[in-house]
Amino acid sequence: MSRETLEINYTHLDTPVGKLMIGSSERGLCKVSFALEVDAEFFSWLEDHFQNAIFKENRKKSDPYLKAIDGYFGGKVRRFDFKLDLIAKGFRRNALLALSKVPYGKAVSYGELAALAGSPRAARAAGSACASNPIAIVIPCHRVIGTGGGIGGYGGGLHHKRYLLKMEGIDFKE
Repeated sequence: MSRETLEINYTHLDTPVGKLMIGSSERGLCKVSFALEVDAEFFSWLEDHFQNAIFKENRKKSDPYLKAIDGYFGGKVRRFDFKLDLIAKGFRRNALLALSKVPYGKAVSYGELAALAGSPRAARAAGSACASNPIAIVIPCHRVIGTGGGIGGYGGGLHHKRYLLKMEGIDFKE
């Protein structure tokens, strides 16, 4: 039995935090990566998670995502309302989906995120979910800070997290 081939469209967007690589399928946005992840790693991740896919550079099909993310950096978009093709299961998926509902300008701790995802004692697992988030900015891991207000970690680099938190007016401790 042959599997239908999935098309993954990709492009990049220049932003105040550098180049973002963006990938989407017909099901929705599936990958947003900072320039810290070189293009080869971006495509390797896509190949690992979408084994039967073909990749096409297509700015036109990515346009809704590009406009929304660009609008976010321009202060015009505070909530993303497009479909996601989120590759995650179990608690990790629950945590990322819960995180996608944390509003612009608000922060949660890892413990609060765990509770929002249905497992209040799973703060470390919430941190792990954030660390594996394939859709940076849109699923806003930058809005997760330590219980005492410390900045915590960030796969996109702490300098990017500081920028995003400040842009949204979120207080944190260094």
